[in-house]
Amino acid sequence: MNTTAIRIQHRDVPHAQCDLDEAPKSFFLVIDGTNRAYQFEDSDVTLISGDDVHFDSIRILMAASCVFRDLFLVGSKDDKTHEVRLIDPEIEHREVISLFLVICYGGPVPHYHDRHLAFKRSTRFLDKWDCKQAKESLRTALYAWTTPDLGRLQPSFVFAMATFNDEPASAKRAISSTGKWYFPSIKEAAPDHCEAKGKFTATYHLPDRCAIDLSACTFEQFKEIADGYKFALLRATGQHEIGKPPTEISWTEIADTFAITLEAIRGR
Repeated sequence: MNTTAIRIQHRDVPHAQCDLDEAPKSFFLVIDGTNRAYQFEDSDVTLISGDDVHFDSIRILMAASCVFRDLFLVGSKDDKTHEVRLIDPEIEHREVISLFLVICYGGPVPHYHDRHLAFKRSTRFLDKWDCKQAKESLRTALYAWTTPDLGRLQPSFVFAMATFNDEPASAKRAISSTGKWYFPSIKEAAPDHCEAKGKFTATYHLPDRCAIDLSACTFEQFKEIADGYKFALLRATGQHEIGKPPTEISWTEIADTFAITLEAIRGR
């Protein structure tokens, strides 16, 4: 990532009196690909991400989030600018804030290949700040990526995103589009030591297994999926024996069984 550290004058320390070795953290402003487009001189709002990157904006955020709106309204009327410091380094990471602002300003939603980290964390951010319109934009993009002509998208990623947004229909489409998607082979050999081998097994997927197979994914991927979705998918794949050759697997039938099972769970 191309990153530039720009020296700026701290509000409380005159430029001539400030020693760089003792300068406060905000004496340096990081500019990189995530926030370079959001350095407006006439901004009236500054968002500071959980990893301490500054985004200058305007009060369009008031329309994007009722929580942001209330924060600005309760501030002093004499303040020309508002500073909102976000504290969660994961869901309020610079990549997430950048994606959020792209949507707020009406830009095209970037492909998940370009903002993979942001997409994984964005739903929790949008829920926390009650950003309904931005969340709907992400849902629309996700749905479009699962259409047949745009379906070259890793189905396990779509499935995980569908669970984040609680979108059974998108999850079903992800399963239907699994086709011949498989986890790739692992070039690194598994260690012989028992403890190291256990960590290796939990960290890596099982190679050459179906990409929607929960028994072959990593522990981190497994944790991301809600329990109801996990159970419905495990039951559907177990019932239809996904270990068979790809030509003998009907992903449409598996998707139908998944949807029926998930609906039954929720109807209890």
